[in-house]
Amino acid sequence: MAAVSAFDDDWLRVDLPWARNKKELKDFERFDLALRGAQTDSKETLSKNINLAAKVAMALSSTPGIKHVVRRLCLVSKDPAMHKETAVYTIDSIMRHAANARDEELRKRYERHLQIHLRNMFKRAIRADLTRHSLAETFLNKILAKWKEKGWFVNEIESIVDVITKAAPDVEKPDQLQPGYGEEPSDEEPMEPEPVEPVKAELARPGPGGLGSGWSLSGSGAVAKAGAPPTPAQPAFLMQPPGTPV
Repeated sequence: MAAVSAFDDDWLRVDLPWARNKKELKDFERFDLALRGAQTDSKETLSKNINLAAKVAMALSSTPGIKHVVRRLCLVSKDPAMHKETAVYTIDSIMRHAANARDEELRKRYERHLQIHLRNMFKRAIRADLTRHSLAETFLNKILAKWKEKGWFVNEIESIVDVITKAAPDVEKPDQLQPGYGEEPSDEEPMEPEPVEPVKAELARPGPGGLGSGWSLSGSGAVAKAGAPPTPAQPAFLMQPPGTPV
């Protein structure tokens, strides 16, 4: 199969994630075989192998195992001889398998390893003019809408949707991907500010007791507080500005 030469060449690299044991190495090979089988125009064969690849990925729960899966998906996405959309389909299947198995920890680990590559994987998948429209519809309506609903790849979805809608502007976004979807409108009426009474000029000026102490410097002496006996007027020399001769 000519479309898998990248896989064969990759085995010769020295920076590969190494399997921890023979069983894991076997799972590496099984995952590769499933991705090879997914490089087909047959919808039935494609679905079967994508599902198989996701099942094997569930067994590859170690860090080297997850790195192997991500590495292979990146190779599929970059190889011009492969069906690049199969990388996206496999990621979606892995997330669904992990969710169905209620293995949230493993799902989140795959999400962390994949999120940095995700936008470019979608971008490469819709480059071909012949399949762009149909893939854009599938990605928006069947994959990204589901991810948004489930809360998967929350930080990446907006930029991915932007890439797809720019490449295929004639494809309408589903409601789930529209701005503000799911936000409940507020029933509360806006509160009007309470009127503030103006502060009297006399009380606004600081007296000997501080701002609003009840003192006035108008020259008629102190202003008595309510219920207090009247205060005598101040002597004239106390009312002179500092430095003024008496």
